[in-house]
Amino acid sequence: MSDDGIDDLRSGEVTASEAAAAARARMAAEFAFTGKPQPRPGRSSYASELDAKPAEQAGVDFEMTSIQSALDVRLESQTGRAGEGEWVVAAVESFVDDPVSLRPAAAARLLLDLDEPDIRDGALLAITRADAHRHVALWEDLSRRAPGARRAGPLALLEMSHWVAGDEVAAWTAIETVEAMGRRHPLADLAGDLLSSATPPMKWDAVQSALS
Repeated sequence: MSDDGIDDLRSGEVTASEAAAAARARMAAEFAFTGKPQPRPGRSSYASELDAKPAEQAGVDFEMTSIQSALDVRLESQTGRAGEGEWVVAAVESFVDDPVSLRPAAAARLLLDLDEPDIRDGALLAITRADAHRHVALWEDLSRRAPGARRAGPLALLEMSHWVAGDEVAAWTAIETVEAMGRRHPLADLAGDLLSSATPPMKWDAVQSALS
């Protein structure tokens, strides 16, 4: 199924876009009824969904500037760093339990913390196969709201969340978004390696153990 219609793999014919839309609506209803994550739209449509939101980026950027100095001081001490790591995991788990968009100040703090590999890995290791779709929602939201080059962090976590959730197409789309920024990120590289090697999401527990 694409944005233009439904491809018949036997005949090669493509149904009308109206029929494809009706089929997508039925699928969405079935997925909602069973509590499963909604099926993704076409690849190009999803890429456009990840476009930045300039107005929200500006608000988060302002909050980053406001808290940067105090956060730097906190991260210099072992106690402060450990506390920040615990805050990140708690913030992620809170969203998973109740998926409400983070306020700009909390979003700014979380995005700044992603610059610290040891703290960022806490957010990564919080992903489970059962709730990966909720992590997808969190990192999608922050990918749009993160200012400038800081989009790479949440996009990389988005890639990993998509892989754990079993959505390879969406994961590749997020990877391509990072690449289009001219950026590299270790988690993006990891996601790319896992996808290129066709590593199944059921291997996530083993990957988690290797990263812990």
